[in-house]
Amino acid sequence: MINEPKKDYNREMHTAEHILNQTMIRKFGTGRSVTNHIEKKISTTIVHI
Repeated sequence: MINEPKKDYNREMHTAEHILNQTMIRKFGTGRSVTNHIEKKISTTIVHI
């Protein structure tokens, strides 16, 4: 594979991180999140408002 990911991650959760970023920007007028990590057991998102 040409663009093989460097780490093992769940593609659906990675996509959810992008969707969450755009939702916060469009709905609440924030910038992109400082950190955004979604996993099965624990998820964190930090956004400066």
